[in-house]
Amino acid sequence: MRLGTFVALWVTATSCSHSGAPTSRLAGGAAGPDYCAMATTALNESIKSNREQPYGLEAACVQQTAAASGRIYVDARFMDGPDLATVPVRSCAAQNYLIRFDPKHFEPSPGAGVVLLLVSTRTPQGREFNARVEQPNWPARPAGTAAPSPCGSAFGVLTGSGSRWAARVVPPPRGPDDL
Repeated sequence: MRLGTFVALWVTATSCSHSGAPTSRLAGGAAGPDYCAMATTALNESIKSNREQPYGLEAACVQQTAAASGRIYVDARFMDGPDLATVPVRSCAAQNYLIRFDPKHFEPSPGAGVVLLLVSTRTPQGREFNARVEQPNWPARPAGTAAPSPCGSAFGVLTGSGSRWAARVVPPPRGPDDL
């Protein structure tokens, strides 16, 4: 069973300061998705105490592992079909997050780890996501190797559009057929 059909709690995303080009436009002049708002919404629902969110990332562990200079470092990757989406900004800062989108200009995080947020292509049910804490230079790890996340993992779904997104964290998949 795929992560899907869920009743979502609407959350108004915070304003984000962007670094790089302005928000993208789609055909017909419609504004593209606000990647900073999507990422912030998913992170806010995923990173909480185990008491608040038993299926999320433990907030104290994330602070200890993926934070430096008062900010939690995040590498976010969005899919567009089978390929990585081209996000029109290299990074954004929102709340206590520094969210980096650009895989072509990767820099290791200054902390002992980084939150890796992966967001799937939009489906009628929304955009599935997962978050985990990784090594600060995670792309350098040999392909196909995996290590347990010290702070747990979060799985969920994002629904919404533009800058208004909602996220719901769900129990982790039980086996390969659930992924």
